[in-house]
Amino acid sequence: MGCLTSPAGQALAHACAPAGPGPPGPGLNQWLAGLNIHVPETGTCTHTRQAPGYRPPDLLRHLIKTRNRTCTYPGCRRPATRCDDDHTIPWDQGGRTCECNLHPACLSICTKLYLKDR
Repeated sequence: MGCLTSPAGQALAHACAPAGPGPPGPGLNQWLAGLNIHVPETGTCTHTRQAPGYRPPDLLRHLIKTRNRTCTYPGCRRPATRCDDDHTIPWDQGGRTCECNLHPACLSICTKLYLKDR
């Protein structure tokens, strides 16, 4: 998994590398050409990566964690890689499993605080 960023550190795209060792020295250009680059949605979501079930597929999970590098609860800095993929509008209440409705949240602490505040 790789993340392309702007000079300011903002995530611009996500790339999944083929299985195997990292970028080889002399074959770096060929390795880079084999990456599948995916740009997160901006503006109005087109739902092109929406999944039919509750659990997001790997690509969608990676994009969410690329877009939001930490837990989205205010003040929390837990890395997104240590968070669950949470639906903003609950899935069982019609919420989509899509970029526009998923965010990283650490369920152990922040989600409990969030639910208590509702």
